[in-house]
Order: sequence, then structure tokens, then C-alpha cells
Amino acid sequence: MKSLDHTREIIAHALDGAQSPIVLWSGGKDSQLLLKLVNDVRETPALWFRSVDNKRNRFAERFIAQSDLTAYSWEPAARYVLPNGEGLSLAEEFSFGSRSLPVISDIAPGDRCVVNLPKGRVSFVNYDFDVTFAGTKKSDSHLLAKAPEGFVYPLWEMSDAEVWEAIREMEISVEESVYDGREPDGPSLCTRCLTPGSDTVFCPDAQRMIPRFAWDSNAALAAFNNRFSRKAA
Repeated sequence: MKSLDHTREIIAHALDGAQSPIVLWSGGKDSQLLLKLVNDVRETPALWFRSVDNKRNRFAERFIAQSDLTAYSWEPAARYVLPNGEGLSLAEEFSFGSRSLPVISDIAPGDRCVVNLPKGRVSFVNYDFDVTFAGTKKSDSHLLAKAPEGFVYPLWEMSDAEVWEAIREMEISVEESVYDGREPDGPSLCTRCLTPGSDTVFCPDAQRMIPRFAWDSNAALAAFNNRFSRKAA
């Protein structure tokens, strides 16, 4: 596969001379492929995005234990909701010293309250990795152009179909229940208090009617786009 050969060349070039490389890893299909390809060249630890998506975290914990992977994990510096067409997305913003990068997931309907997500926050003051591999592709729906300096995107030219072909060919394990449609690809959260409608809404978390939040979704999206352009570089 030509695109996979190109990906391997990018990885080998980036690792040549790297003192302290790291792979950004969530346990999703793209980061699973990237982790495998990077470690085929050189043993490299993972920086694990601990998401609010419990099923993704359970898969990641199993994978770490079974593969004896060295993985550093930390909470995002901020979590917030953004409009996404007719739905909503969760942005989990991670800090790399003075630099930031959001990881965006589409929110699926659920009963877990989006407003009462864990409040733990961790920001790296010192980010000692000189090369950071990320699994972003130019075909991704949530595309961000303003990436921190020192980031490398080996999968950039690959399509989802090519990623899946490589995963099957290399027998890389992924969370099958997410990708075969049995479970949503994203956190299942209740967002009733943030969506337009009547003045009050039933909150599954509080088990009572509560007022809707006065939330300016357009202003939230404009502020986000001002910091992280969605247009491809």
C-alpha cells in the first residue's frame, strides 16, 4: 500500500535523531495504527488521552495491561461543549506546556450529565518530548490546523478505508463494538439543558425538572475557531 509506505517513511525520518519521542494515543483506530507503526521502528511510549468516554478507557486499560505498553496519562486542561451541525461535540483541551490541542468527539445521547463531568484538570508545565506523533488525517471531520510545534502527522494522507486495511492486514486490535455500530463512537452524555426547547427540562442526573442553560452556542464556536482554525493548513 503506497500510502502506508509513505507513512512509514515519515515516521522513520521523524525518529532519526529524536531524543524523546511520544505517541498521542486514545485507543481509537487511528492511534492504534500509529502506535504500532512507530513502535515497529523504535520502542516509544504513549501519551494517553483519558477521555470521559468510559468504553474507550476500558479498552485502553486492557490494551496497556496486555501489551505491556508504557503509557503516561493525564486529564485535559479544559472540557467544553461546541455545536456541530444539528448535534453537539465535546472538546477536551490538552496542554503541552504553553501549547494546547483539543480532542473533539461527537456526543451521543445518554443519561450522564455533560455539565457535571469530572472537574479534574492537569496542565503540563514542562513538556519534555521533542517529537510528538499524532494520528490526525486530513479527511477527519474535526480538522484543526493550528497544531503545536514539533507535532508529526504520519497518517495525514491516509483515508479511513486505508487505515482499516492496514489494521486488518497487521491484525491490530481495536474496540470493535464502536466501529461495527453496536456502540456510539463518542461519549454518551445528556445535553438536554443545552439544547433549544422549553424553559425547563428533566435532568436524569438530578431526577427533577431544571431550567435550561442560557448558552450562546454561536459565541462558543466563534471563540473556539479563533483559537483553533478548522481549515486545513
